[in-house]
Amino acid sequence: VLESGATCTNLGNAGSATFNLPDTRGIAGVKFTFKLQVAQEIIVDPGTYGAFYTSSKGTDDVTLTADAIGEWMIVESDGQGDWICQTSGTWA
Repeated sequence: VLESGATCTNLGNAGSATFNLPDTRGIAGVKFTFKLQVAQEIIVDPGTYGAFYTSSKGTDDVTLTADAIGEWMIVESDGQGDWICQTSGTWA
């Protein structure tokens, strides 16, 4: 996945920013970082076949959202289509 390693921000956004993660079934180690630089929502979509692991596995195809300056999240694919998360702030 060519975009792996990218840092995604909402700097310059007047409204929410949605990021759709790629289907990574069969591809482990793909990473993205999301950082809030303005007080607008960042919405991260794991895709139809993906879920986020925060403290436990979430539901497939359910987004995570944050809206406060300074919040961040790093996600890494596990090769099964899901994403392992490290977060700061409130992502729900």
